[in-house]
Amino acid sequence: MAQAGRKGDQAHCPADSHGCPACPHDVIGPAVEGSPDVKINGREALRVGDRGAHGACCGPNQWQAVGGAPGVFINGQRAHRVGDDVAHCGGSGALETGSGDVLIGDLAGGVAVAVAHDQTMDIDYTDAMGRAIGRAVVHIVCPHKKWPDQEFSGEVTLTGLCKDAAVLVLKPLQRFTTD
Repeated sequence: MAQAGRKGDQAHCPADSHGCPACPHDVIGPAVEGSPDVKINGREALRVGDRGAHGACCGPNQWQAVGGAPGVFINGQRAHRVGDDVAHCGGSGALETGSGDVLIGDLAGGVAVAVAHDQTMDIDYTDAMGRAIGRAVVHIVCPHKKWPDQEFSGEVTLTGLCKDAAVLVLKPLQRFTTD
């Protein structure tokens, strides 16, 4: 059994990387979203899909809860717990802090319910002049199945996603030398 996650609890990613010379970054930060009507110890309960913010990195400094309890649902979403997977903007991590007295187990009641993987996402990755940015990588984190990273230039259409999937677009920065 794992501690229940709540708004304000911390997620950690030891190697949040965006391809810059300072990467990877060791980042940690709190959940900033939670259930509006389910409280754990007076704080909003954390669910798969809820977001958080973490310390400074070269990206947008955000994370999203992607793993959760198979048999406990809050507002139709799986409950997120300590140790469950988190997709940071440049890598993967886990929730590290939670309720000291509310525990959620791994047992699921009844039979598993199939999750629809019917979502589509179009990504248009261009610079300020509208030119395609090349050699970007799409990293998909889905709690139900593994996705290989996809390299693309400019635009890509992703199909077969579920509503709980987190999509990260990663682009290594170019290195250059000056005189």
